[in-house]
Amino acid sequence: MTHKKRMLMAARGEMPDMLPYAPRFDLWYNSNAYRNRLPEKYRGMAPNEIARSEGWGLHKVIPELLEAEHPEENLYRCLGLYGLKENGCRIEFSDQVEIKVEKWTEGEEGLTRVAYHTPKGVITTTELINDEMRNAGVSITWVKERAIKRVEDYETLAFLLEQVRVIPDFDRYAKWQAEVGLSKGISWMPLNFSITTGTTGVLCAGWPSRWSRFLNSSSRWLGIPRPKWCCGEPISTT
Repeated sequence: MTHKKRMLMAARGEMPDMLPYAPRFDLWYNSNAYRNRLPEKYRGMAPNEIARSEGWGLHKVIPELLEAEHPEENLYRCLGLYGLKENGCRIEFSDQVEIKVEKWTEGEEGLTRVAYHTPKGVITTTELINDEMRNAGVSITWVKERAIKRVEDYETLAFLLEQVRVIPDFDRYAKWQAEVGLSKGISWMPLNFSITTGTTGVLCAGWPSRWSRFLNSSSRWLGIPRPKWCCGEPISTT
């Protein structure tokens, strides 16, 4: 019986022949590989190779966020937009957006600042990673500067999101899927989207008009109905 069959049986409340096991050990692996402290038998092995050698299923719910094949795959990380091989798509912007990237170091910190210049204004974000984080095995950078810092940023960000183009990239996904193997575990990473705001005061200011405008701008390419908003009432997408 394959790992996938065991997982699906457990999800249906059925009893597989043994406990489905697909541990997430990427943090352990990242930390020990970075510090050159992997156990001798695992040295020179990739995480998939280790899992297969131990008879484990492959944990693929979390993508390899720091292992992008091309810089633009996780360049928009602070907007919550990824075009990784696990997503099955690429992220692009229309010619209404000019993107400027700046990278620099401060001590042990490596920082990346992305500025999105639009006719409605500029959105800037900054992410960082340092040795302490790598020693701990982190799998993602830390957002130092968030996209929304002022009430006025809602309108600019809404315009920016309207310029997003989600480009199918199924061939690269299929190649990754073939490497993982359909029988080895359940592997799926949909298009991820999350915007991090600044303070609660910024988030609530002008509610609900600015927040509604912001969400409406992303509903077009997310493929969901535009939310209907009423002050003091629950959110509805029907």
